[in-house]
Formats: sequence, structure tokens, C-alpha cells
Amino acid sequence: MDMGIILSWLSALNPIVNIVLVVLGSLVVLGGAYVKLTPSQADDAWFDKLEAVPVLGAILKGLMAFSPVQRK
Repeated sequence: MDMGIILSWLSALNPIVNIVLVVLGSLVVLGGAYVKLTPSQADDAWFDKLEAVPVLGAILKGLMAFSPVQRK
């Protein structure tokens, strides 16, 4: 399914959802790039803690699947 269709459907339900997903997606890309660029394991543990949060973790994992920068 096309991501544009999903985003337009979510925007029709509530316009704030689109903004929240765009912001979260941007944070995932930036966080993934930071984790990939730094050799330390501390930032990996920080990102793993975020993924362990029940609702936020599921959203982050879904957004990470579409991220152009994948974690190591």
C-alpha cells in the first residue's frame, strides 16, 4: 500500500496525526543517523529503551522500517 494513501487517510481522520507522524518520522531518521554515525554503544542502548516503550516503540519500529538510514 502506498504511504501517501495511508497518510491522507489518517489526515482525514485528524489533521494532527499527519503532523505527529512527520515529526516522529523525522526524529527516527535523525536518531537512526546519529546511532549509525557514532561508534558508542550508549546511544544504541538509548534507542533500544525508546523502542521498549509500548505504544511509542511500536510506532518507532514501524517508522524505522521506512527509514532511509538503517541502524547497525
